Amino acid sequence: MAKAQDFTAIFKDLPFSFPVDEAAAKDAWNKTAKFNEQFASIALDAANKAGAVSEKAAAATLEGLRAVSKARPEAKDYLSAVVEFGNAQTALVRESVETLTEALKQAQTEATELLVSTSKQAAEDLNKTASKAQTKVTAAVKKAAEAAA
Repeated sequence: MAKAQDFTAIFKDLPFSFPVDEAAAKDAWNKTAKFNEQFASIALDAANKAGAVSEKAAAATLEGLRAVSKARPEAKDYLSAVVEFGNAQTALVRESVETLTEALKQAQTEATELLVSTSKQAAEDLNKTASKAQTKVTAAVKKAAEAAA
């Protein structure tokens, strides 16, 4: 019967087989945390504005329903109250949608600006890293060529 190969030693040593630049890893961690903080702030601000709009709309709706539910001397007065409530709700919905649209546009603009600036920074970091790597490789090739000569 064939003996199963033990892969535990391979996987135990695997993480140590790759060099890790701890400073670069820490820098990447900090940049990611800062980005997440900024992005979360944008999202939470938008959610806060949406909550405020919803709260205002709910309060106005309940106040309008209070007015509609009052006793009226004549039947036609009830119809009049319902029509007024409907008109007020239409205006309230229009105002709420406009306010939410503005809040979402602002959040979208801020998020886009954040993503663009982060992308530019990442590209700059990548170029710096590539330049450093190219310098090291060039030096190593030169050294190997001199040793071979």
